[in-house]
Amino acid sequence: MVTFTPRADKTALPQSTLFPMISENALQKARMIAPGYDVYALKSDYLAFWDDKGRQELKNPDAAFLGWCKKRNERNPLR
Repeated sequence: MVTFTPRADKTALPQSTLFPMISENALQKARMIAPGYDVYALKSDYLAFWDDKGRQELKNPDAAFLGWCKKRNERNPLR
């Protein structure tokens, strides 16, 4: 006799593989940290960077995004 039990749905991704949620408050702060930049383009670039670096689990996605924006602006300020 063999008993089969269904596994978890393979189409659902575990939470750790989804993109981190960046809040609107963080986007507002990013406007002050990186003046002149389009914050939505920064967010898109950051998520691509995060994906390329192995999708590490973030304790505070907003703080990580703002730190990345600060470094980006220091290296290549628009104003």
